[in-house]
Amino acid sequence: MQSDITFVIIARNEEKRIEYVIKNFMNYGEVLIADGGSTDSTVEIGKRYNCSIYIREKDYVYFENTEFVDKIYTLVNTKWIYWAYADEVMEKKTLDKISEVIKNDQHDIISINRKNYYYGEFCGEIVSSRINRIFKKGSINFTDNLIHSFGKPTVSEERIYYMPDDLFVYHIMQVNAFTSMNTFNSYTEIEKSQGVKSQITLYLFVKSFIFTILKYYIKEKGWKYPNKVGVFIQTQYIYVLLKNIKTFEFENELTFENIEIKNNDIYNRILNQFN
Repeated sequence: MQSDITFVIIARNEEKRIEYVIKNFMNYGEVLIADGGSTDSTVEIGKRYNCSIYIREKDYVYFENTEFVDKIYTLVNTKWIYWAYADEVMEKKTLDKISEVIKNDQHDIISINRKNYYYGEFCGEIVSSRINRIFKKGSINFTDNLIHSFGKPTVSEERIYYMPDDLFVYHIMQVNAFTSMNTFNSYTEIEKSQGVKSQITLYLFVKSFIFTILKYYIKEKGWKYPNKVGVFIQTQYIYVLLKNIKTFEFENELTFENIEIKNNDIYNRILNQFN
């Protein structure tokens, strides 16, 4: 059931799960693996399934930017693109609906929800996100796009099809606390300079905590799920605090070098007492 769509899978060293993703998509369109220089068998697995392979010339903290998207446009021959990652799959009924919308050709963008699995447990609506990640070339403008955003549609609202909430992307996260903190460090390094203002106050600390409780445990019904999902909720709180700390450092030029200068002044002041 081939459609006029290319599934672009952004990957690096994904030999343990890339085959699942390829098999999920391969009967519904072309598959292009945008590989970041894998040192494992990711590329070989892709070739085995006749996927197109693009070895990225450079890497990005986030790929939803004009430079990378324009490069993908030159490599894709279909009208439609699905923006995929190696930790995402969809059920058959979802892919069938996407194919139907593409075939009808009455829309230029398909908005679809993404729901999370953390520690192998379904997270329901917790930190779910609706994204216009299925789109015709040129229907989204990625100029000056910020991290965690997906550009701005260049078509009217009527040209966007909103997938029903029961048809969604499975985001199956292969993370633990260590890898999550590494990812948070990468993301917040970008976010600290993108216009967010820091608030190093007790008020923010308490407000963020209360917001976490109300949003994730109450509104998104986190209380219904196992303790493992509770850990996922706590990571969202940590992320907010880390971003705030990084932004404070950026605003006050608290680089490692500047901190070292201040610390050296302290050392010298103490040592001068012995002269």
